[in-house]
Amino acid sequence: MIGLYIHVPFCRRKCDYCDFYSVCDLSLMHDYTAALCRELDGLGGRYTIDTIFVGGGTPSLLPEACWRTLGAAIRRNFSLATDLEFTVECNPTCASPSLFETLRTIGVNRISIGVQSLQPEVLAFAGRLHDAEGALTALHLANAYFDNVNFDYIVGFPHQTENTVRQDVERLAPLTQHASVYALQVEEGTPLYRKVADNSIDLPDEDYTAALYDSARAALARYGYHRYEVSNFALDGRECRH
Repeated sequence: MIGLYIHVPFCRRKCDYCDFYSVCDLSLMHDYTAALCRELDGLGGRYTIDTIFVGGGTPSLLPEACWRTLGAAIRRNFSLATDLEFTVECNPTCASPSLFETLRTIGVNRISIGVQSLQPEVLAFAGRLHDAEGALTALHLANAYFDNVNFDYIVGFPHQTENTVRQDVERLAPLTQHASVYALQVEEGTPLYRKVADNSIDLPDEDYTAALYDSARAALARYGYHRYEVSNFALDGRECRH
C-alpha cells in the first residue's frame, strides 16, 4: 500500500522562515479544491492507500464545504485500508468545533497543530498569528475530537533559551501523543534569508540550536516520548506512519 500527500497552499500570511509553496489569495480555495478533485479522479481505482497527509500552507483554512468535497473525492477514487491514518495540519487560529467535526466526518483521525513556540517574542519574530493561549486552547479542543494529536515546534529562533524551550514542551507534551521538533532552517529566497544576509538579525549558532533541541528532547522523554526519527517523538504506538 502507498501513502497519499495533498498540498493545500493557502495562508493568511506567509511566515518569514517558510519556503513551502503558498499563496495568500483565499478566493482561490474552491477552485483549487475542484482542481484537486479532478486530479484525484484521474487516479481513480488504481491504488489502495493506508496513510493520507494533508499539509501546506494552512490546510485548516479550507472551508468545510471544500473538505467534504475533497473527502468524497478521496473515497470514490481509492481503496482505503481499514487502519487508515489520515492527518491534517491545522493552525491554532483555525481550530474550531465545526472544523474538527467536519474533518472527523470525512475520516480524519490525526491532527497536527502548528504551535512552533509559546513565547510571545518568538511568535512575534516568526510572524505567527496565534499566542500561547490560542495554541493551548487549540490542543485542548483537538483532544476533544481526536485521540492522536501532534504539535510542531521549532528551535533556533532568537529569544529562545534552554529554559523557555523546556517550559514550552512541558506545557505541550501532556496535551498530545506526538511531537515534531525542527531546527530553524534559513532557506534561500525567504525574508528570513535576506535579513540574515544583510546582518539585520542574529540567529543562534548551530551549537546553541543543538542545545535547545536537546532541552526539548529531554523534556519530551520525561513525559514518555521516544525519538524514532531525528525530528519526531511519540508515545508508544503513536508514531506517524505516513
